[in-house]
Amino acid sequence: MTDISKKTAAVLALLALSANFCFAQRSLKDMNRGTFPKQKQPDLEEELQKNRRPVNIINAPGVRQTTINGNTIYIYDRPTSSNIPVYNQVTVSGGGYNPSFADQANPQFKNWAISAMGLDNTPYTGAGIVAAVLDSGVVQHEQFCEGAVDILNISGVDYDYDAYGHGTAIAGILGGCGPEGSGFSGVAPRVKMKVYKITDNQGNTNNINIGKAVQRILDYNRTHQSNPISVINISYGLDSDDEVVYKALKAAYDSGIVIVAPSGNDHAKKLAYPAAYDFVIAVGGLRPTRQIFERSNYGAGVAFVAPASAIYAPALGNSYGWVQGTSFAAPYISGMAVLIMEAYKKKYGSLPSPAKVREIMGKISEPQPNLLPQWQGLGLPNASKIDKVI
Repeated sequence: MTDISKKTAAVLALLALSANFCFAQRSLKDMNRGTFPKQKQPDLEEELQKNRRPVNIINAPGVRQTTINGNTIYIYDRPTSSNIPVYNQVTVSGGGYNPSFADQANPQFKNWAISAMGLDNTPYTGAGIVAAVLDSGVVQHEQFCEGAVDILNISGVDYDYDAYGHGTAIAGILGGCGPEGSGFSGVAPRVKMKVYKITDNQGNTNNINIGKAVQRILDYNRTHQSNPISVINISYGLDSDDEVVYKALKAAYDSGIVIVAPSGNDHAKKLAYPAAYDFVIAVGGLRPTRQIFERSNYGAGVAFVAPASAIYAPALGNSYGWVQGTSFAAPYISGMAVLIMEAYKKKYGSLPSPAKVREIMGKISEPQPNLLPQWQGLGLPNASKIDKVI
């Protein structure tokens, strides 16, 4: 990284004084225009505006029909009396593995990712660990049991909940509580999740919102040192380095937080940012056949691989749908980090460092046959091996 410019220093200074600026009050229209209402410090806000960059979602269920990195995603919805869409069917095409109708009805296939990662053979549930999800928020859903999720809206949008579907799927994969009869369970069903809504209702966000969310996390940890946020999942990405995002996430890592991000869906030998940062755990995608998810980005920076195709996950309207993309691989690894932290804390009485978590995860990972390291890193983690390593 180059020396911090005065301009960027002003940006970071404003992030550190988050209590004094009022971006949470700006409207969706203001965000879409790319302008900010005048506040008490117009000079600093002008600097923020100059440094503001859009951040791309790395695949998503979408709204009705959208194309993300060549993947066409269809959502069929029906309106409710409150005019909030209820999504009751998700069909993904344009790459990856599309489950047949027989597979969709098969409970074992719906949970292929859980079995593949040994999550059905581990005593750990994420109890006592707190994780953060930076995404489009969540909605009320049977997978988010009472007291398990806190929503913090820093997007500038008045609507506090998820109107896009991406964050609901991500949080469900990481920490869905798996109520009896639901046929679904998250990786760490007893983790406590802090969900930071950083997007507008179309799934758009920017580097400043990411920086603000991380600053809120650091502020939270200063007053919750006995049980801090220990893992950050961020399933968004930039095509290039960004100083605001780098400095915010590096500060979080240096404070002891594990950071997980997807490699990207461009089928390119180049990782999306922040996955490209060496302190971030970069996650590639895997198909049910244990072949690489064909749109997964690859390179020497990939740390691990996780399910990214034919993923059955919570959706809007208290329903479920099939999703694909490396976005959805990341929370499997974030959840695995949570389980490792739980096991380590129970044995040693303290949380492991991010480097230690990565080391343990490497030891429990299984290289997948016929996949080069540039595709899978150290392989697919297996939760059933945690006790053998810690």
